Amino acid sequence: MARKSCLNLVSSLSQRWLGKQYPPENAMRVALMARVREDESWLGNELNPTASMKVASSPMIHARTNTNHDIQSWLGGVFPSSSRMRLRSSSSQFSQLRKFSSRTISLSYQVGSILFKPFRRVSDSTSSWVMLGLEAIFVGTHDVTHGKVAALRNLDYRKKYELSYREDLKKYGQELTLERANKKLLMESLTRPLLLRLWREACSGTPHGKLSGTEARLMKVVQQLPRKPLAKEELLKLNRYLLDPEDVDADTTIESPFELGDIGEILYAEKQPTVRLWIHFKEYVVGGVPDGVAESYVYEFKSTMQTGRRIERVKEMALRQALIYSYAFKRPNVKVQVAQFHLSKNVLPIKVKDLPKPDIATISKSASEDEALTILRDFDQAFHAGKDED
Repeated sequence: MARKSCLNLVSSLSQRWLGKQYPPENAMRVALMARVREDESWLGNELNPTASMKVASSPMIHARTNTNHDIQSWLGGVFPSSSRMRLRSSSSQFSQLRKFSSRTISLSYQVGSILFKPFRRVSDSTSSWVMLGLEAIFVGTHDVTHGKVAALRNLDYRKKYELSYREDLKKYGQELTLERANKKLLMESLTRPLLLRLWREACSGTPHGKLSGTEARLMKVVQQLPRKPLAKEELLKLNRYLLDPEDVDADTTIESPFELGDIGEILYAEKQPTVRLWIHFKEYVVGGVPDGVAESYVYEFKSTMQTGRRIERVKEMALRQALIYSYAFKRPNVKVQVAQFHLSKNVLPIKVKDLPKPDIATISKSASEDEALTILRDFDQAFHAGKDED
């Protein structure tokens, strides 16, 4: 009885709150998750699931959203004044739902326990989709921007992204926020010269004097690094930011296009710090690691043997990746470099010393959220249609 009453109430509220009557079984999902499809949007902007939960469940919405600045810092978006009014009034409407449960936990959990299947609570920091009993779809930026729908619709293939997400939850204690990511990037940029010096000294057996606090901390990192000269397997596994061209042995053999991409990046790419960051878009949790994140731009580098129209395709795909990264890291610009090695396909394997110097094309441009969101929306449509993007 309580479940039916709750469903009917939510369906009624959806008419007043969202301007559209939703069937009872769908109304709560729309209301709680603030569905971001444009025909269901009532805020004039898109929310990730975490922000949506704040809209749905916080009794302090009216106090927290009095100014545009508060909205931007709290929900991650700027909304028109008419939408802010809806935000301020929404808590009073949702408070009517509280009577259906006496549990002293979040409203989202109360309502979810009535409407949806049992919770698979993984972590307090896991996305609100999981908290609501809905399955998040874990994907990677590279596959999204390349339209690899058939692969991503395979649960086994997507598992690697979910595992990476959970590894990051364990590593950071929660989802890595942009603020923490920026601090991490800055620290890596500032300490790189010192870290490389300590690594060189460790490789040469140079004795260390008394270490400062920073040096002692970095020495713990150095102790986990392999000693030079580096074998190819070690080279390909290490953080590119720690490697210089002289770390690549001229006699190293490149056996595949993938190895060419990795070694080409070490030889010719900019040295910028990076970190993996996850963003939420509708039901997707999208992970990505740019090749570099600078103060005002994200950086993406590609090595290829493609020619003609195919090289233009490589540039296009690299730019699409960079646009998603700029959206995730809130950088206003993107920089893409594509190193074209003039080699025939059957030339591999080849030694590094025999590689020709590549032609490097550079694309630098300003980025907008609209461009990134268009890419994500196009992928969403293709994913639900079950067809790879062209």
